Amino acid sequence: MTASASLQEILDKRKKPENIWFRIFYFFSSFVVWISVRLHVTPNQLTTTALVLNCSGLVFFLTSKSGSTQVFVAAAVFAIAHLLDCADGHLAFVSNQRSECGYWLDSTFDIFKIAIITTCFTKMILAPALPFSESFGILRTIALAAAPGLLVDYAVSLHAMKYMHLGDPYVATQISSIGAARSTFVRFFLSLIREYGNLLLIFVLFGVNQNVALVLFAVFGLCHFLLALARVVRIARVI
Repeated sequence: MTASASLQEILDKRKKPENIWFRIFYFFSSFVVWISVRLHVTPNQLTTTALVLNCSGLVFFLTSKSGSTQVFVAAAVFAIAHLLDCADGHLAFVSNQRSECGYWLDSTFDIFKIAIITTCFTKMILAPALPFSESFGILRTIALAAAPGLLVDYAVSLHAMKYMHLGDPYVATQISSIGAARSTFVRFFLSLIREYGNLLLIFVLFGVNQNVALVLFAVFGLCHFLLALARVVRIARVI
């Protein structure tokens, strides 16, 4: 695709939306792609910039007092980084710049992205200044125990993507709980659980109502833990 490509052409080539977050982020990331095509920015440059922004947001958050303002600023940085992360693959597709290096960078940095924001959640949950009642002590424990499920789920998902990349879509489908689900409703529900936009929303809620955010994060982390277990079981069955 040349630099004269219209915004509509780029919008038409965006990833098929599976849930509301895809519709939102891929709509706005299309503008990033449109600008990148004209400035001759490469997909790998977008991927690297997203990682730098995520790392910067992490440093800012860990060195701040974790008040509402710090939460909102960090959330904005993470959201911009996620827009770039959505745009890099889109740009690689529309500009025919897909590469082995780009695939590796995008997949690997996704794990770093989840690790970074999970670290921020951990700090907020453990912060002694948070006005949690004693009844939320068990819920805090559940949330912290379920948080690693986010990392495991994404790591296992990359294993499935590896098989897809090697040209074995059947094995990839069997490993991926989302792809293997026969029901359209189940596939939509699983894709909605796994979308990074949920983490950003819960992150913002920590600056508004910490108790509500804690409940949502505990449920979200637990769902990821169960989803990761389901994927591990599928891997054991097909490998």
